[in-house]
Amino acid sequence: MKNAIVFVVFVLFAAIQLNDPDPLLWVTLYLIVAAFALLTQLAPKPFLKPTITAYQVMLLVYALFYIPSFVEFLTQPDKIELVGQMKAESPWIEGTRELFGLLIAVAALGFLKKPAPAQPAEN
Repeated sequence: MKNAIVFVVFVLFAAIQLNDPDPLLWVTLYLIVAAFALLTQLAPKPFLKPTITAYQVMLLVYALFYIPSFVEFLTQPDKIELVGQMKAESPWIEGTRELFGLLIAVAALGFLKKPAPAQPAEN
């Protein structure tokens, strides 16, 4: 069930990115997360864990490039702009949103790697 939720959420994230200035990049990044959600349902997790971890590391390294935007966001007096219009008026808005998107993807991948909770034994 958790895999299905992650799959649907990241397909929706990808669809929202179609109006982004660089849609190919973001649609691809999010659809890869959705694909991992599907694959973890179909393939054994020990086989996928190293690949998921490698993708998490790639996303984290990419996220580092958005740290300056986030720092600029922290210095802004009116932080509500971040969740205002979808069209980013300032570069720090777009960069901060992209940083958060990457971190959400990394967290979702970590969630997919976790083992399912043990089912109680039937008597």
